[in-house]
Amino acid sequence: MTDSTFDAHPKLPVFAIAKQSLCFLAMQWRLMALPFIALVLFNLLTMHLTFRYTMAMNPLMPQVISIALLLVEASFIVGVHRTILLDERRTGITFYRADSNWLRYIVTGFLIGLIFVGLAALCIIPLEIGVFISLPRDVLDQVMRMPPRPDMLSALSAGILDHGHTGLFAALAVLGLVFFAIALFIGARLSLAFPAAALGQSKSIGLSWHLARGRAWRLCAICLLSAWLPLMLASLLQIPIDYLALYVAPPRLIIIAESWGALAHAFCVVSWAAGLSLSYQILSGNIRRSA
Repeated sequence: MTDSTFDAHPKLPVFAIAKQSLCFLAMQWRLMALPFIALVLFNLLTMHLTFRYTMAMNPLMPQVISIALLLVEASFIVGVHRTILLDERRTGITFYRADSNWLRYIVTGFLIGLIFVGLAALCIIPLEIGVFISLPRDVLDQVMRMPPRPDMLSALSAGILDHGHTGLFAALAVLGLVFFAIALFIGARLSLAFPAAALGQSKSIGLSWHLARGRAWRLCAICLLSAWLPLMLASLLQIPIDYLALYVAPPRLIIIAESWGALAHAFCVVSWAAGLSLSYQILSGNIRRSA
């Protein structure tokens, strides 16, 4: 029966969900301590191996290491989703899932990743077209011959301002920003597929699209507050640590810098997964009660 007093279109409490997701690790520390520490250590290992093989000019191994990290993180995230949504309480290494739900989560993530590759292309292509159209051929050839450097973007900007058609480039840049907003909207509509897949839902992407209807920007805000913003703040705090490790303090501080990066990354993985789980809990609960 349908509850006539039940709101069929509940609003997601953005700040309450973000607060709970950021505090989830602390509230569940006894359960999460060992799996979280294991995730941090695995992040440290992958950072070390990636740096080692990059310096050895081995382009394949860093990609393999990145895939291994994604698989381990997927196993951990499935555990977070199922802890929040089903109250499954596994301790230690058993917190990591390696079952059919983990495989379903990986397939769902791969499909959403393909969608985002196409969306990223829509965002970047207008900017590339703007650069090629706006810059004179000789200036473009000069910039393209530059090795990849942090100042390449400033060189392109200077070339467009000095020699190019700034109006045309600005119009195409705005088009790229529009596509970026569309990509954020679609990403938010698909984000709840991750907790749905962790619960074994076979049509998780379609379910997410339905659950997130009218709530895409609130989901974006939840992801921003629970994961993206903390990660950006941690990155800013890491800048002086990296500087001290490389130029002032002994090389041993490099380990501290890497540990801080691994810790911040693992924390944001937990809070992001918790935010999606809490959002899914509210919206899917709505569907069950109104059925």
